[in-house]
Amino acid sequence: MGIPVGAKLKFTKDNNIEVEVSENNKIKYNGEIMSLTAITQQLLPYKATRPTFYWIYEGDKLSDIWENTL
Repeated sequence: MGIPVGAKLKFTKDNNIEVEVSENNKIKYNGEIMSLTAITQQLLPYKATRPTFYWIYEGDKLSDIWENTL
């Protein structure tokens, strides 16, 4: 998707929650490296299979960025 390592992503359900993009398609949250799916499932009361709907990068949902890069 072209999002650089070190970029910040905001959670759509709570803008106070932010993760940092790490290497190898992982993110860092509270010092822990994990997948975007894992943190999304921790934060939601239900299992999310498509975490891109719940994160924003520079004002755009990751799902929209993904669609535009296909």
